[in-house]
Amino acid sequence: MRQYVKEVSSLIGATLRDARRDCTGAVVGVDQCREHPVVDVIWEGDTRPERVVMTRDQLEALIQAVKHRENDQQQAKQGKVERRHRA
Repeated sequence: MRQYVKEVSSLIGATLRDARRDCTGAVVGVDQCREHPVVDVIWEGDTRPERVVMTRDQLEALIQAVKHRENDQQQAKQGKVERRHRA
């Protein structure tokens, strides 16, 4: 029986950075129906998505990293709002 990673929908639209290429890209799809998960990313300057094959552990780690970044961004926004109200 195939093991699926939960919460992959949180990746759709997420921005990823490839340090080796020094570029960013947007996640446009996730396919877990194959032996290894595939994340479709459109890198800046490209028009077609690249299919990035990864392990389930890598996919889970990517989801957690995206969720942590979203939480950090929300906390930063809340901090700005609180500072504006105090001023």
